Amino acid sequence: MRSGRSVSRLLGVLVFGAAIACLCGCGSDPDSRSSVEAGERIPLPELGPDEPYPVRIDRGVALVRGEGPQRTLLYADLFRPAAAGRFPVLIEAVAYRREIVQLASPDPAWLASQGYAVMLLDVRGTGSSEGRWGVFSGEEVDDIVWAIDEWIPAQPWSNGKAGMFGPSYMGILQYLSAARKPERLKAIFPGVAMADAYRDIFYQGGIFDQEFMLFWSTLTMTLSILPGTQLLTDPLSAMKALWEHWTRIPELLSLLQELSTDQEFFWERSPMYHWEALAGLPVFATAGWFCIFTRGSLLNYEGLDAVSRDRAPGLRPPRRLIVGPWYHTPGAMLEGVPAETLHKRWFDWHLKADEDPRYPLFDILDPAYPVCLYVMGAEQWRKERGWPLERARYETLYLSSRQQLDDRNPSLNNGTLLWPEERADQIDDAQATAPVHVAHRPPQFAGRYSRSTCRWLAGLTAWHPSAEDERQNELLTLTFSTARLSHDVEVTGPMVLRLWARTWFGPADPGSLPPVPIEPPDPDVHWIVNVNDVFPDGRVANVTSGWLAASHRPDPLRPDRTLPGYDPFDYPQDQLPALPREGELYEYVIEVWPASNLFRAGHQIRIDIANSDVPHLLPSPYASESEILCDRGHPSRLILPLVNPESTEPRQWVEDPHAYFSGLEPWEGL
Repeated sequence: MRSGRSVSRLLGVLVFGAAIACLCGCGSDPDSRSSVEAGERIPLPELGPDEPYPVRIDRGVALVRGEGPQRTLLYADLFRPAAAGRFPVLIEAVAYRREIVQLASPDPAWLASQGYAVMLLDVRGTGSSEGRWGVFSGEEVDDIVWAIDEWIPAQPWSNGKAGMFGPSYMGILQYLSAARKPERLKAIFPGVAMADAYRDIFYQGGIFDQEFMLFWSTLTMTLSILPGTQLLTDPLSAMKALWEHWTRIPELLSLLQELSTDQEFFWERSPMYHWEALAGLPVFATAGWFCIFTRGSLLNYEGLDAVSRDRAPGLRPPRRLIVGPWYHTPGAMLEGVPAETLHKRWFDWHLKADEDPRYPLFDILDPAYPVCLYVMGAEQWRKERGWPLERARYETLYLSSRQQLDDRNPSLNNGTLLWPEERADQIDDAQATAPVHVAHRPPQFAGRYSRSTCRWLAGLTAWHPSAEDERQNELLTLTFSTARLSHDVEVTGPMVLRLWARTWFGPADPGSLPPVPIEPPDPDVHWIVNVNDVFPDGRVANVTSGWLAASHRPDPLRPDRTLPGYDPFDYPQDQLPALPREGELYEYVIEVWPASNLFRAGHQIRIDIANSDVPHLLPSPYASESEILCDRGHPSRLILPLVNPESTEPRQWVEDPHAYFSGLEPWEGL
């Protein structure tokens, strides 16, 4: 298909351009030891130390990997108790320079004062370490497994037990490294980590994620070409590393040009393809509702839970999931949560108390509820028995072209979302079932003044009003809203928009293409949907979003994310996309990422629909006119997971989050 090569060249140009712009200132299978039977559980006792240890810090420690021409120096900083004895080791494998990451939470020096040796390791080809960066490559993972099973146990201060921690890139590496089943690795704590490299990072719904990818690649490459910390102590190693880092950049840019469809490169780097190998490992995962990896972080928990349940019914390894009201960067820091205490208690359990006969009975949080999520709208943490919520029921809201009289904000079309009983009354109403039209007119794009821009910059623009109010963005979108709600409605879980539409194309806009002689991509249309909470004063807060290129449309007969039988691996359209035929009617199934939001009485549930989400996604340069159907035979509809408030027990609400996450709040009945 012509568009594959031309889009690839376009991506390469964009990545290179963004880089220049930014530089110019812009264990062995642990089933036998960690699976625990259901039953009464005991709060983990305090495991000290009685007094914090003084801490010794060794910076720029060189780990010699290999011999001869294959010899590579990997550099680490070590934080450990300045006391006699052997201690368990916590490893954070870093791609963003260890001297920067150690300034974030949890503080490695504090963990060391609590009886851990902490290693912050620059992975191959990044920071000070020699070698060529492979972006989650097998070689990168090999280095980590070697450090865990060979280098660390040989040190006189190590007792041979290891855990891994860290968010984002460092969290993803935990899954990939643990899947190799290093003998010494006993537990991991991956924060805000993706599951599916293609759909979570590079492409959303088959559309290139230009905002985050350009920001991330530029940041990472810039950090990699700064001199290493060994410049004065070992200048030859520093120069070798710098040369290897510099010369790798053109290869990475070239690689990006070839990655327009789902393929082996992504499979090798996706934790979801390793769930089976991780089935018996204790995992404490975190996620954020506005994170770039919301989908993947939750999918990892869900997938690991399912694999463990299938392998050994009734026997489950310790697993935890916390989902906060965070963008990626605050989520990485566990903002508002006692991150250091959580890390210490998790690793105390699995690295210090693992030889206690009571180990299988211990827990650090209420054992009846392994999931804790923040319910937006209610603005409160709540404990849950699993994810997704079994007590959620799916309800359908139908798109109607009838004007929503409760709307106070203008949009391209102030349509209505109908509850099933409302639709039954209007199913034969011509005004309610007339087609709705939306035009895509490059270079006029939606998305800039919305939460999307902030989300895909990892929360760095949260200060801007558009991060909390979609009204300006809605001037460029279609809106469909319920009437003002008569009672509170909670939506918690994944969602889907099933949209019946056809499209006619116009010419490509030269201003939407880079000023280089490349062939433009073939005509395509992008479907962007935002689920929003409309406040009584008119403010519109985005709750979550979904994205789909028409060329990557799934088979509408295949179970979607809200149906039994959904398979997270079954996305053939991302390997063999098919361009839409002009004027042909399709039922598009658009995944909307999970969220948890209480829509209060007096609020409205709203979706807005557009054909672009810029700067987040690379827009189609072709003008288009699309017709959305909402009649009896073509019911465009939003499918939402609703939670009955009566199904929530009072003890599920967390009254004092700091006390709860610190283990100071007693469990009911204990």
